[in-house]
Amino acid sequence: SPYSKEEIIIASGIEKGKSLILLDVDEAQAAVEKNLPYTDEVVIKRRLPGTVVIRYGETSKSYAVPANGGAYALTDSSLKVLELVSDVPEGITLIEGVLPVKAELGTVLSFANESDGDKEEQTDRTRDVVLKVLGAIPAEETVNINMVDFSSFNNIYLIYKERVVMRFGESTDIEPRIDLGFRSLAVEIGIDPSVSGIITSTIPKEASFNPEDPDDIKELVLYKGGEWQEPELPVNPDSETEETTENDE
Repeated sequence: SPYSKEEIIIASGIEKGKSLILLDVDEAQAAVEKNLPYTDEVVIKRRLPGTVVIRYGETSKSYAVPANGGAYALTDSSLKVLELVSDVPEGITLIEGVLPVKAELGTVLSFANESDGDKEEQTDRTRDVVLKVLGAIPAEETVNINMVDFSSFNNIYLIYKERVVMRFGESTDIEPRIDLGFRSLAVEIGIDPSVSGIITSTIPKEASFNPEDPDDIKELVLYKGGEWQEPELPVNPDSETEETTENDE
């Protein structure tokens, strides 16, 4: 465990000598998870007359989400913020195209703007879409994903092992298309680690693979910090017209 017994007790706010009857268990559980971000599913139980039992699991960092001030929020699979760092660590998937309005340690990222209405009823559509997409990626493949881009909810894509772009299109009913895309990925490049290209799974029950050089794939060029140059269209000689001028005699 990254935390000692003493740290857990202090984080809970439970003090020796205080009445257990007055102990707010829900508040103490939430305090542990917020103050010690790597804790998960904290359960606190009272055993009268004077014992408190604290059980908890551990979570781990999976994603890096750009936050305000040039920092990155390292989060677990639920988008709970575990650390704020200046650089994305190796092996962590970058989430691009979304900027949280709140990134506090020990809390789940919030992308929704606060309104004058009831905050309990306020929905965070951006977070829902991000979690839906990330949850549809096979767990064993998460470590191979360099980046998932949510700049447009009509054109969601990810980069796999810095050599394959997987395009899934719009966010509506995207889960089956992600599943099909990864099944296609296993068939197309599973036996050849040198293959690069684009997997397109934007239509239900249809996925295709187009082998391409990494330097010819816009998303890969931009991800690696390059500048994308639109390829020049070939000139059709039949479409050229010859200009002539007449000289006055």
